[in-house]
Parts: sequence; C-alpha cells; structure tokens
Amino acid sequence: MKKNKYWASYDINDISKKNGHAYIIADEMKNDRKPDNSQLRKFYNEGLKGKGLLNIPTDENLEEAIITLNMLLPRVYYAKSRNVVGNTFVKFMEHALDMTKFRKDDAELLKKDYNQFMRFFEAIVGYHNYFGGRR
Repeated sequence: MKKNKYWASYDINDISKKNGHAYIIADEMKNDRKPDNSQLRKFYNEGLKGKGLLNIPTDENLEEAIITLNMLLPRVYYAKSRNVVGNTFVKFMEHALDMTKFRKDDAELLKKDYNQFMRFFEAIVGYHNYFGGRR
C-alpha cells in the first residue's frame, strides 16, 4: 500500500477493485488465518460507531468519534495478545489509524478521512469473506 498522507487522498477505485489495496490485505490476512469473521466485524462495527457520531456534527460527537478512533489500536493490540488477530491485521490498523487525522479543529478533514477509512475497511471485510475468512 502506498504511503499517502491522508485517507481522503486515496482513490476509492484503488482501494476497492480486485487486486487493489483491500484485496491484497485480505489475501494476506487469509495466510495469517486471523482474524475470524466475528473479530473482524467487531472492529468494523466499532469504526461504524465513530462514523455515525460524525454524521451529527456537534463538539461532543466529534470528541467521542476521536476517542472511538483512538481506542481502536489498543483494542487491536489486546486482541493480538490473545492471539485472535494476526500480524497483517495489526499492521493494517497501525497504518490506517496513523493516516486518520484526529483533529477537532478540522472536522471536515476528519470526516473525509474517517469515511474513506471505513470504505477501505468495508472492502477488506468483503474480500476477507470472499477468501473464505474463518467462521
């Protein structure tokens, strides 16, 4: 995956197409045999929670969305310590969350980044299932 500064700078076609970024990551996750579908959906649903908060733009919701994003990585590391997610997923989340800008002073950029991150994550969930993700 190329190193863009912001999620919003990714072309959705590069993210979602067959042999695109999400396809490649899901294929690598298949080799790790982790996470299983329920673990992957758990993290995806956490991301959706934050995305929903950004759709009602208040200072409180913005703060809560940032907290939700910031808590994803510790949860990923905890899952890794329990051996329920693999290295590919951990690397994806580290890179993905590093690229998401957690700035209250630029709510519009945060919303664009978060939406693009969630599109990417959604594509990974789909390809993970396509590759026969564990149940």
